[in-house]
Amino acid sequence: MTSIRSVSVLATVAFALIATSVASAGVIDITYSGIASGSWLTGIYAGQSFSGKAFSIHSSYLTDAITTYSQGYKATNGAADVTVEGYGNCAVTSSTGNFAANVQSRAGFSVIGQSDVLSFGNGALSSWNMQSNIGPITGTGVFNTQAIFTTFGALRFSGTTTVTFTSTAVPAPGAVALIGLAGLAGSRRRRA
Repeated sequence: MTSIRSVSVLATVAFALIATSVASAGVIDITYSGIASGSWLTGIYAGQSFSGKAFSIHSSYLTDAITTYSQGYKATNGAADVTVEGYGNCAVTSSTGNFAANVQSRAGFSVIGQSDVLSFGNGALSSWNMQSNIGPITGTGVFNTQAIFTTFGALRFSGTTTVTFTSTAVPAPGAVALIGLAGLAGSRRRRA
């Protein structure tokens, strides 16, 4: 009976190691939040402006998508959404990315091939490689004039505001499998 358990545990470990090598990319969730002004350029709220409304921009990317550039690191987002107080939450349909300009201690959210939607500064960003947890940290955020397209229509934020920034690393699926295996092996040892 012991040899069957040993073979079973070894097979499970082998499977987990294969899964880890195939699914090595972790997910990074980024959130920018604060108070903002802006306007809806098209869509269901076309022509409406807002001022002093709570907002959040949430996006995520795979660590495998991170590349370097002259200022630091950047990654194309897999998904993004925006929430504006009084208007609700909507998915971003523009192709977007995040960046860490270490040289300037800045991070930001941008539309790929166009320009920044939001650039945020804090000294803690000077060595951040976009692969780890950071925050929540606060600093001054500057909205560019770049519009983002959403499921509600085109949205443009404006001005400057205090921004709270958080980066959360979500473990790769293979890492989660290995953590589960460690618990399984530990429980089998206790029973034996």
